[in-house]
Amino acid sequence: MGIKFDGWELWAMWDDARFGLEHRNDLLKFAVIGGPDWVDWGARIAGLLMDTEVETFGPEEQQAALEWVKS
Repeated sequence: MGIKFDGWELWAMWDDARFGLEHRNDLLKFAVIGGPDWVDWGARIAGLLMDTEVETFGPEEQQAALEWVKS
């Protein structure tokens, strides 16, 4: 389950940020799975701008991330 990709382009990051801000009051939780340290840092910053819980998980923790989102 989930979508896998090999990279992240700047325009995609902007789209993700815009979506998050537009829906900042609609999401209860979001999980970020995998990625370099700057992705973890960026997700935590985004969480401060949103009324939602944010957690980051390593690539091997996909099941834990899904369980956390569903809890």
